[in-house]
Amino acid sequence: MRDRVIEDDRETAQFLQKSLKENGHTADLASDGESGLSLAEEGTYDVLIVDSISHAWAGEGGLLSKKEALDQRGGNSYTNWAGITKEHEQFKARILNADVILICTMRSKQDYVLEINEKGKSAPKKVGMAPIQRDGMEYEFTTVFDLAMDHNAVASKDRTAMFDGQVFKPSKKTGEQIMNWLRGGKPMESKPVTKSAPAADSFPEPATEAQQLHIGAGCDALQELGVSPATIWKGIGKKVKDLHGREVVDSSDLSTAEAQTIVDYLCRWADHLRNGKAKAAAKHTAADHAGMEA
Repeated sequence: MRDRVIEDDRETAQFLQKSLKENGHTADLASDGESGLSLAEEGTYDVLIVDSISHAWAGEGGLLSKKEALDQRGGNSYTNWAGITKEHEQFKARILNADVILICTMRSKQDYVLEINEKGKSAPKKVGMAPIQRDGMEYEFTTVFDLAMDHNAVASKDRTAMFDGQVFKPSKKTGEQIMNWLRGGKPMESKPVTKSAPAADSFPEPATEAQQLHIGAGCDALQELGVSPATIWKGIGKKVKDLHGREVVDSSDLSTAEAQTIVDYLCRWADHLRNGKAKAAAKHTAADHAGMEA
């Protein structure tokens, strides 16, 4: 098999290349994702190994750095996510649509927990937490192994059902199991494409720039009134699903009609909170006057 390894650490890359060649593979190296992905997309390789996709999100020059730079230049922090989300979706599509066997690593956030050791005493233990990538990225893969500091793995997601409930050290046998499962699949049958005119409402108009700005201003107003961003987005998602019948990932994915629904919804929400605060303040003032008169 011919493998492409994307790894920016030279020593690690050479170690991987040596190990793959010892096992009968032809392994070529790429130090940056762009050149590695381009060759993989051309169908030159059977396997693409990316170590790691965390860098595209949180590393130097990653998407979080770009988002921070956008925020520093001004504009609305909420609407600044639109371009970042689009770029992340393009990155995800490139690696997932490449016609190769894809192996990716993700770094994980580290933390310490106290555990009882063999002597019956509490001892700190370093553990891995959530992967460093955009939330939900791990669900795009067929199988995801969470690798602990002691090199033991558990499958947090496994469409093959071969590793459910197991704790084990990954080995050559693990790769052979996955490869046999992949070879057992049936090739996709190509279906004839029939062209038809798109329905009038198949391509709804995207939200306008003015609507995006209004949404951002509405979110800012609610945050100033004490509503958390998570609560705001949860309310937005429910409102769009109730009225338009679909899930929305972020503001860049909105149609004109959906955006207007959200603009109106955020305005009503903020007005409701302001009125509630005004009534509470008036009631408190009246109580103070009553107390003074007494």
